[in-house]
Amino acid sequence: VYIFTATSQRCDYDHMDKSEAAGLYKLIEAKSKQVDELMKRSNTLQTELAQVQKLQSERRPEDKCEALKVEVAGLQTEVTRLQTEGAKSATTAGPPVPQAMSAEATFIAQNCGPFSLPVYKHTSKRPLHLVFLTNPVPFANGGQISETLWVRDVVLHKLQRPVVIHYPPEEQKHDYHVSDCLIVTLFLKRIIWIEKARAKGHTNLGVYHMGDEKMEHPTDFIPKFDYVLRNYYSKPLQKAYPNVHWVPSGTKSGLGNHQMFTPSTLPLASQRIHLCNFLGSLRSNRQAVLNMLEQRGIRCYTNVNKWEGKGARDPIIYRFALEQSKFTLCPWGNNPETMRLYEALETGSIPVSQKWKDADFDPLVALGPGHPLPVL
Repeated sequence: VYIFTATSQRCDYDHMDKSEAAGLYKLIEAKSKQVDELMKRSNTLQTELAQVQKLQSERRPEDKCEALKVEVAGLQTEVTRLQTEGAKSATTAGPPVPQAMSAEATFIAQNCGPFSLPVYKHTSKRPLHLVFLTNPVPFANGGQISETLWVRDVVLHKLQRPVVIHYPPEEQKHDYHVSDCLIVTLFLKRIIWIEKARAKGHTNLGVYHMGDEKMEHPTDFIPKFDYVLRNYYSKPLQKAYPNVHWVPSGTKSGLGNHQMFTPSTLPLASQRIHLCNFLGSLRSNRQAVLNMLEQRGIRCYTNVNKWEGKGARDPIIYRFALEQSKFTLCPWGNNPETMRLYEALETGSIPVSQKWKDADFDPLVALGPGHPLPVL
């Protein structure tokens, strides 16, 4: 409006003829409309930017939506230029007004690509001390725990606190105590450790209870800990002790999706070489399963070995075998829960499990009645 009024007064003073004035009026009117459109677009983008910032606060505060901010700044610069130039421009055609994009679409385009993953920031700087009182190196390398990376990178993935790793020497492990700690141990007498820790005044103590697949471990230590994370599902134990929480036995180090890579790299079922596989030791009814496959002429990729023996496949080769198989057979071992179940899921192979005789100890029951896994 300011440009139109000022130019109209100038036209009167210069005594322009009607045709020239009419042409100039049309030019001014066109430029004014263009400025109005750009102003509307700028206001719309400002509103969308506010909505995107709201989405950021609700979903991913770390995303900046820089492209949208640049677009808003560019339109504001264009508005200023047109206002300055006014009717001096020689043409009526201005730069195209960008098409509007909804805040939701902008947010998705900027932040929700196929490889985006949520980033969990610390909500507390108070660390959790993850103390391995059993050698955390896999058996094949002289250690005693196969699931070290599963515990560290998967079970504690969303803790949102720093995790400090400790693995004291053998001669110190019975007397190695610190508050805010989760101990991981297979063979240590847990009752002795917790009593010593309490005597020293330590608090917030948890234990990762491993290796009790036969349900034979003593339970006297359980009420003395603040919380117990336990492999091998036991409904009676959880009912008796509210501080017991079942966690899946998980995958061996080197087999799982510990770094949260995108599963889009896994081959489709139609592209896999093997119909099924079984790689492991012959415990429980596993020999009967293999005999049944042979009797029915079902070709399955197999590698039988002693548990953690020299004939066991390297984790990388084992993982490749699972990735090349449509199905992975998961017969019982010492317990209905087997790491093979989770390793198959991580590699996109469908695990085939057996129904356990007692639902109170069946991990598939713990997954809920709607799980899609095939059970025989």
